Amino acid sequence: MILSYTKEVDQNFKERMVLWYGKLNHLKLQIWKDPWLNFMLCWMIFDAYLTEISQSGTDSGKLGYFYNNPNDFKTKVLTRWDSLSGYSAKLKEYSPVRDMRPNSNEQVSLVDHKDLNQTIAFIYQIRCNLFHGAKNPKNGKDYELVNISGKFLRECINLWMKGE
Repeated sequence: MILSYTKEVDQNFKERMVLWYGKLNHLKLQIWKDPWLNFMLCWMIFDAYLTEISQSGTDSGKLGYFYNNPNDFKTKVLTRWDSLSGYSAKLKEYSPVRDMRPNSNEQVSLVDHKDLNQTIAFIYQIRCNLFHGAKNPKNGKDYELVNISGKFLRECINLWMKGE
């Protein structure tokens, strides 16, 4: 069974994640053909996990918990980091990205693509820009950032869900 290896989350949470994971992988949906929807659903699953393990209601609290505490997701991803770092290396090529909040001129960079926390922080900025309407489906760089990030998250979720 999916997530059967972990004691980090309760059975109710596992059952909910199995349903969302099913949607992510359902053949009729073919969600992976749309990188925008793929990314959004992958982030939603990852965010649900972050909320569950951190019990935080803020993105900064959830991500801070993830970065600073051992957790099953990070453990599973790091065991296969060599196979995932190609995605992060590709993301680094598109670095930096601008923080698209109004009145912000900040740039978020992926300096060390071999660092999971930096990779997640970079993807989080892409998520913020997308979810708050600052990504353009017709822009080639935006498309690639979302596409690569979604593929990376999907692979991470697969590792985490299956416990491989």
